[in-house]
Amino acid sequence: MEYKCILIAVDGSVHTKRAADKGVSLAKQLNAAIVMVSIIDHADVLGDIDSGVLPEESKAVVEKSQRAMLKSFIDSYPDTNIQCVILEDNPEEAIVRVAEEVKADMIVIGGHQKGFVEELFTLNIRKYILSHTRIPLMVVPS
Repeated sequence: MEYKCILIAVDGSVHTKRAADKGVSLAKQLNAAIVMVSIIDHADVLGDIDSGVLPEESKAVVEKSQRAMLKSFIDSYPDTNIQCVILEDNPEEAIVRVAEEVKADMIVIGGHQKGFVEELFTLNIRKYILSHTRIPLMVVPS
């Protein structure tokens, strides 16, 4: 199989930075295009009416944070062409959809192995991706 495009899903954590490093390295070795995707989970932009933070304000703050995170990732890979995508959606569904839209030949994600909740969340994403697409999945352990 020829790998022409590798999709790397990132969330700004140390785990996904390691996954991004591995994904970028692999893409360079294979001379493949790189698409880095960051998903803003709907739950992260609900706002807090009680404290006066509206959903639109919350979304703007999260989007700004995601753009800064992607910029810092890109800046750490000089001379590398990386297409970035930021979406507000369900993370696992968005990863699969973007991977199929860009015709990715591989999806790279980080494996959280810190706490039970983090591990459960990544396990759910892995299970969803594996059951909803035939695109190979590389999970980079922390």
